[in-house]
Amino acid sequence: SAQSKLEQLERLVVMKAFRLAKENKEELGRKKVFINSIPSEIVQAAELEEIERLYGDVCENIVIEITEEESDSPKLKKKTEFMKHNSIMIAIDDFGTGYSNELRIITIAPDIVKIDMELISNIDEELDKQILVTNIVNFCHSKGIEVVAEGVECYAELRELSRIGIDYV
Repeated sequence: SAQSKLEQLERLVVMKAFRLAKENKEELGRKKVFINSIPSEIVQAAELEEIERLYGDVCENIVIEITEEESDSPKLKKKTEFMKHNSIMIAIDDFGTGYSNELRIITIAPDIVKIDMELISNIDEELDKQILVTNIVNFCHSKGIEVVAEGVECYAELRELSRIGIDYV
């Protein structure tokens, strides 16, 4: 079935990313490898133990990106507990689309929030976007969460985001 293929794909991507991080540990240094997680999928317990055993030394280089739709998944708690236990960072991806709100940030307690490019596009010209992104950044910073602006395409957007206090673009 398609669902079992998603589980296999999640496992392959996660294991390959950890393997590549391990093979390139010296070159990576403190840099991060971001892995997009498939909503509602989780690597099985045996694979989690394998990750811990084989790749524990590179867990701090890994950031698992969770989409907002996944934040309602019953498997999410298990997934985030494993990540936090192993120093794997958590990012909420595409924040600002769908049903985003600060409650999801509180529930997931990510290390990073990535604001969707829909909120970033033309932010230098749209006051409502400036206010919304400023509120998101201030809220995240008050919780010790770093914020990434996705899809910055021009200097004017970058200048406005810098004024707002965004951490990364």
